[in-house]
Order: sequence, then structure tokens, then C-alpha cells
Amino acid sequence: MKGALSRLSAESLVIARPQRGFRVAPINAADVSDLTEVRIDIKLQCRRRAISKGNVDWEVAIVAANHALSRTTG
Repeated sequence: MKGALSRLSAESLVIARPQRGFRVAPINAADVSDLTEVRIDIKLQCRRRAISKGNVDWEVAIVAANHALSRTTG
């Protein structure tokens, strides 16, 4: 665990506090916006890959899942 925290500290994602451990680094609106854009890009890439590698059985499962979700209330 300490190794992981040290790596996060090296990436400036956590801040090491001597004799007090680690804390999450502060984040601002620009960082949140950038992270959101990256997350969207990754999700789109994953969806494209899934679609390109999917077969008929995969497509049937997607259609069935969509049908089941459409019938739920919430």
C-alpha cells in the first residue's frame, strides 16, 4: 500500500505529510474538466472496440439487455 501511495505522490495525486501520512491532492475545475474529457474519450474508444469485435451472440445480448432495462421502472 505504501508503494502505491508513493507512486501516487510522484504523480502529484496525493501529498505526503511527514509523520501524518498522505492526503488527496487538491483539484480544480480545469482538472475536473480535463479528466472528464479523457474519461469520455476512453469510454468511446472502448465502445468502438467492443462493437468492432462483437459477434451476433454479443449483439443479441446487448439487445436483450436493452429490452430488459427498458421494462424496469425507476
